[in-house]
Amino acid sequence: MRRTFHLGLGKNHIGAAVDEELRFHVEMREQQLRAAGLSEAAARAEALRHFGDFRGVRQSCVSLDEDRERIMKRVRYVDELRQDVGFALRALRRNPSFALIAVLTLAVGIGANTAIFSLIDALVLRPLPVSAPQELVALGNTARTGSMSNGSVRADLFSAPLYRDLRDHNTAFTGLLASGRTSRLDVQIDSGAGTLEHPAGRFVSGNYFRVLGVPARIGRMLDSADDEVVGAAPIVVISDAYWLRRFSGDRSIIGHDVTINGTKLTVVGVAAAGFTGDVVGKSNDIWLPLSVEPVVQPHAKLLDNRASSWLLLLGRRRPGITFAQAQARMVPLVHQMLIDHATFADDTADLRRIPVPIQPAPNGFSTIRKTYQAPLLTLLGGVALLLLIICANVANLLLARAIARTPEISIRLAMGAGRGRLLRQLMTESAVLALASAALGLALAWAGSKALIAMAAAG
Repeated sequence: MRRTFHLGLGKNHIGAAVDEELRFHVEMREQQLRAAGLSEAAARAEALRHFGDFRGVRQSCVSLDEDRERIMKRVRYVDELRQDVGFALRALRRNPSFALIAVLTLAVGIGANTAIFSLIDALVLRPLPVSAPQELVALGNTARTGSMSNGSVRADLFSAPLYRDLRDHNTAFTGLLASGRTSRLDVQIDSGAGTLEHPAGRFVSGNYFRVLGVPARIGRMLDSADDEVVGAAPIVVISDAYWLRRFSGDRSIIGHDVTINGTKLTVVGVAAAGFTGDVVGKSNDIWLPLSVEPVVQPHAKLLDNRASSWLLLLGRRRPGITFAQAQARMVPLVHQMLIDHATFADDTADLRRIPVPIQPAPNGFSTIRKTYQAPLLTLLGGVALLLLIICANVANLLLARAIARTPEISIRLAMGAGRGRLLRQLMTESAVLALASAALGLALAWAGSKALIAMAAAG
């Protein structure tokens, strides 16, 4: 039974072969010495003495044979792999219907799973490309990225004055940034040119990039001084993608003036590559400091209006402060700031009952996350089950094909092919099928992701 399943692998056979060869040389010398008249014991002792260090010679021979066999195995493996791949391609070409069915069915399963998981990763799992995203905490309803509220006091969105109060008085965060919507931006890149562009923009506090830990690719980022005086710092920062797409990576863009809604602003920096903002699913092209809001949107008057709630806040926890501690500190502070600036029409008891959404935010804000997270997870479970069914069907096809190839396998075994060699050949054929299916599946995943994004955008 042991010999039946022996594949001739390992190092033992090398040692056995060396022992046999050395034994042959010693025995030949013994025969010569016995023929010269020595007794059997004396001939044996003299043969071993003439041979020298038997163990040293044996170890040297074993090492040389192992090195030679290792090199030969490597050369033989590459050659056999090339033969196996060529044979697998010819076998699939001889049976195109089987190959087409297997590749297409596997590609559908792989593509569907990859497309759905890619969206889940982008919306739910992937953290923002910023420094230590696990330290970020969001204040406000993270789904209301483009919302605006006037009149009623609330804490799912924040006014600019309330943000400044929380920024200056909180003890939970090393920094607290604000981020809010812009109206449509009419941007004119070249003075005198009549063509207007409408890049995606967002108003942010001066400490926005510092709190997130996003460096500049070129130029500089906004800083807190840019928010000190209203309209005193007419500057903007643009994204790396917008810089490459619109300006072809021209480094002279730093210091270049652009006109936004009729106001001239200077480009002072380009954000690091890969950073598109704090809102998942929306790639920002331009970031404007809050201080320019009155000049870019002169009719909105949001910067000093406590009745206009339009900002979401993102804080970075202090070292040693847990999320629960940050929540315990910030919720009472928000209520206290609302009470301190309440009007006669506000009821203090009601203000203390206003809910303050606060949650960990390593992956930023998103309007579509809450809407599509549950359906996408359900869909992922469905396509995973579909992939399992597909794999079972393809396995049945391969099993039926293997049964049909029994005469071929028998002939190969009869001609001296080892079991390990046949196993590598069959595994290579399966690998070729898997690689072809994966390649087509990735193409289907790319097209499927585009289609799902278009469907989500259309509601």
